[in-house]
Amino acid sequence: MNEAELRNGIDKIIRNNDIDTAIHNLKGYMRLRYGHSFLCENLANLYIEKNDFRQAGKYIFYKEHLSKQDKEILSVYFTYFGNDKINILKDLIAEGTKSPVRIDYDVKVELFIMMNEVKSENGFLPKFMWNWYYHFESKFKKDSRYSQLSQSTRR
Repeated sequence: MNEAELRNGIDKIIRNNDIDTAIHNLKGYMRLRYGHSFLCENLANLYIEKNDFRQAGKYIFYKEHLSKQDKEILSVYFTYFGNDKINILKDLIAEGTKSPVRIDYDVKVELFIMMNEVKSENGFLPKFMWNWYYHFESKFKKDSRYSQLSQSTRR
Protein backbone atom coordinates (compact mmCIF):
# COMPACT_ATOMS: atom_id res chain seq x y z
CA MET A 1 0.00 0.00 0.00
CA ASN A 2 1.51 3.31 -1.05
CA GLU A 3 1.10 6.65 0.74
CA ALA A 4 -1.83 7.86 -1.40
CA GLU A 5 -3.73 4.60 -0.88
CA LEU A 6 -3.11 4.78 2.86
CA ARG A 7 -4.39 8.36 3.09
CA ASN A 8 -7.45 7.55 0.95
CA GLY A 9 -8.20 4.49 3.07
CA ILE A 10 -7.95 6.52 6.28
CA ASP A 11 -10.21 9.24 4.90
CA LYS A 12 -12.75 6.64 3.75
CA ILE A 13 -12.81 4.94 7.17
CA ILE A 14 -13.42 8.26 8.93
CA ARG A 15 -16.12 9.36 6.46
CA ASN A 16 -18.03 6.08 6.44
CA ASN A 17 -18.04 5.10 10.12
CA ASP A 18 -19.01 6.34 13.54
CA ILE A 19 -16.14 7.51 15.79
CA ASP A 20 -15.69 4.25 17.72
CA THR A 21 -15.68 2.09 14.59
CA ALA A 22 -13.30 4.48 12.84
CA ILE A 23 -10.92 4.36 15.83
CA HIS A 24 -11.06 0.56 15.88
CA ASN A 25 -10.36 0.33 12.15
CA LEU A 26 -7.55 2.89 12.22
CA LYS A 27 -5.88 0.99 15.05
CA GLY A 28 -5.74 -1.91 12.60
CA TYR A 29 -3.72 0.31 10.28
CA MET A 30 -1.44 1.13 13.23
CA ARG A 31 -0.31 -2.50 13.31
CA LEU A 32 1.04 -1.98 9.81
CA ARG A 33 2.18 1.65 10.02
CA TYR A 34 2.90 2.33 13.69
CA GLY A 35 3.71 5.97 14.32
CA HIS A 36 2.78 7.15 10.83
CA SER A 37 2.14 10.87 11.33
CA PHE A 38 -1.01 11.17 9.15
CA LEU A 39 -2.55 8.12 10.78
CA CYS A 40 -1.68 9.33 14.28
CA GLU A 41 -3.05 12.79 13.56
CA ASN A 42 -6.38 11.33 12.48
CA LEU A 43 -6.57 8.99 15.48
CA ALA A 44 -5.80 11.93 17.77
CA ASN A 45 -8.54 14.01 16.16
CA LEU A 46 -11.08 11.22 16.67
CA TYR A 47 -10.14 10.93 20.33
CA ILE A 48 -10.41 14.71 20.70
CA GLU A 49 -13.95 14.48 19.30
CA LYS A 50 -14.67 11.94 22.05
CA ASN A 51 -13.04 14.23 24.65
CA ASP A 52 -10.58 11.44 25.48
CA PHE A 53 -7.48 13.61 25.81
CA ARG A 54 -5.33 10.90 27.35
CA GLN A 55 -5.69 8.70 24.26
CA ALA A 56 -5.45 11.73 21.98
CA GLY A 57 -2.15 12.65 23.63
CA LYS A 58 -0.65 9.26 22.78
CA TYR A 59 -1.21 9.87 19.09
CA ILE A 60 -0.46 13.59 19.15
CA PHE A 61 3.02 12.70 20.41
CA TYR A 62 3.74 11.21 16.96
CA LYS A 63 2.58 14.24 14.96
CA GLU A 64 5.16 16.19 13.00
CA HIS A 65 4.01 19.70 13.90
CA LEU A 66 2.29 20.57 17.15
CA SER A 67 -0.29 23.32 17.59
CA LYS A 68 -0.95 25.11 20.86
CA GLN A 69 -3.93 22.79 21.47
CA ASP A 70 -1.72 19.75 20.76
CA LYS A 71 0.78 20.92 23.37
CA GLU A 72 -2.01 21.39 25.92
CA ILE A 73 -3.30 17.88 25.25
CA LEU A 74 0.24 16.48 25.56
CA SER A 75 0.45 18.18 28.94
CA VAL A 76 -2.74 16.36 30.00
CA TYR A 77 -1.26 13.12 28.66
CA PHE A 78 2.02 13.49 30.58
CA THR A 79 0.18 14.54 33.74
CA TYR A 80 -1.99 11.42 33.49
CA PHE A 81 1.18 9.37 33.95
CA GLY A 82 2.52 11.67 36.66
CA ASN A 83 5.29 12.63 34.21
CA ASP A 84 6.83 9.19 34.86
CA LYS A 85 8.92 8.60 31.74
CA ILE A 86 8.92 4.81 32.08
CA ASN A 87 5.12 4.65 32.11
CA ILE A 88 4.86 7.21 29.31
CA LEU A 89 7.28 5.18 27.20
CA LYS A 90 5.39 1.95 27.98
CA ASP A 91 2.30 3.59 26.54
CA LEU A 92 4.07 5.11 23.52
CA ILE A 93 6.11 2.09 22.47
CA ALA A 94 4.02 -0.41 20.57
CA GLU A 95 4.18 -3.87 21.98
CA GLY A 96 5.10 -6.28 19.23
CA THR A 97 6.48 -3.56 16.94
CA LYS A 98 9.97 -4.69 16.07
CA SER A 99 11.27 -1.38 14.82
CA PRO A 100 9.85 2.11 14.61
CA VAL A 101 10.81 2.75 10.99
CA ARG A 102 7.87 4.97 10.02
CA ILE A 103 8.20 7.42 12.89
CA ASP A 104 9.19 10.99 12.06
CA TYR A 105 12.86 11.81 12.78
CA ASP A 106 12.12 14.52 15.36
CA VAL A 107 9.77 12.18 17.24
CA LYS A 108 12.51 9.53 17.27
CA VAL A 109 14.84 12.11 18.80
CA GLU A 110 12.29 12.93 21.54
CA LEU A 111 11.79 9.24 22.33
CA PHE A 112 15.54 8.63 22.35
CA ILE A 113 16.10 11.54 24.74
CA MET A 114 13.41 10.21 27.07
CA MET A 115 14.96 6.74 26.96
CA ASN A 116 18.39 8.15 27.76
CA GLU A 117 16.93 10.06 30.70
CA VAL A 118 15.38 6.82 32.02
CA LYS A 119 18.71 5.04 31.52
CA SER A 120 20.59 7.83 33.31
CA GLU A 121 18.12 8.07 36.22
CA ASN A 122 17.80 4.31 36.80
CA GLY A 123 21.22 3.08 35.75
CA PHE A 124 19.67 0.68 33.23
CA LEU A 125 17.31 0.58 30.29
CA PRO A 126 14.09 -1.42 30.85
CA LYS A 127 13.81 -4.41 28.53
CA PHE A 128 10.69 -3.19 26.72
CA MET A 129 12.76 -0.26 25.36
CA TRP A 130 15.73 -2.23 24.03
CA ASN A 131 14.52 -2.81 20.48
CA TRP A 132 13.58 0.80 19.84
CA TYR A 133 16.56 2.25 21.70
CA TYR A 134 19.10 0.28 19.67
CA HIS A 135 17.20 1.01 16.46
CA PHE A 136 17.36 4.75 17.20
CA GLU A 137 20.99 4.57 18.26
CA SER A 138 22.01 2.79 15.03
CA LYS A 139 20.14 5.37 12.92
CA PHE A 140 21.50 8.36 14.82
CA LYS A 141 25.11 7.17 14.62
CA LYS A 142 24.87 7.65 10.85
CA ASP A 143 23.73 11.23 11.43
CA SER A 144 26.32 13.98 11.92
CA ARG A 145 24.15 15.43 14.71
CA TYR A 146 24.48 12.22 16.79
CA SER A 147 27.37 13.41 18.95
CA GLN A 148 25.36 16.50 19.95
CA LEU A 149 22.30 14.33 20.59
CA SER A 150 24.13 11.80 22.74
CA GLN A 151 25.80 14.59 24.71
CA SER A 152 22.50 16.40 25.24
CA THR A 153 20.98 13.26 26.74
CA ARG A 154 23.79 12.67 29.23
CA ARG A 155 23.59 14.36 32.60
